[in-house]
Amino acid sequence: MTSDYKNFYIKEGRHYPKGFHFTLTTSNIVTCSAFFDENCLHQIEGENASDTNKLFGFSSALHHHIQSARIAWRCMDGENIELLTYCYVDREIQFDYMYTLDVIKPRQIFDASIVDNNREYVFRYKRDDIEKEYIVPKLCNRIQAHYLLFPYFGGNEVAPHDMNIYLQY
Repeated sequence: MTSDYKNFYIKEGRHYPKGFHFTLTTSNIVTCSAFFDENCLHQIEGENASDTNKLFGFSSALHHHIQSARIAWRCMDGENIELLTYCYVDREIQFDYMYTLDVIKPRQIFDASIVDNNREYVFRYKRDDIEKEYIVPKLCNRIQAHYLLFPYFGGNEVAPHDMNIYLQY
């Protein structure tokens, strides 16, 4: 199963996966198939327990904290992984548009895409017989080119142990 997927390995105590990951694109859509290894299960206590981690996405500004769209994930119970939509618009996280796409177990493969149609971000999700679509309005259109966003663990927290995330673009 893993031979067609790229392994993004995040070492304990780190935010970023091993290696250099930067890709520019002029496409207004990013699509991927993904799954998590069992080692992505964890529990974080305290105020950071509900923080999200980036799975993939793209920036539509010169910096991804100005304007970007992402599929995010978090493990809040040590057994399941929640997948969510997550955007920055004009330097603000859009909490009103953070939607839960699904709650999955490790090794469950799913497909997701994000479309930037200049007025809004369109999130599409599919796993087995589940299909969802969410639309998040954009307040501005910064640039025509995008750069892809790759897995990142945490905000304040670092990976509590080694983790493997598998993506196929």
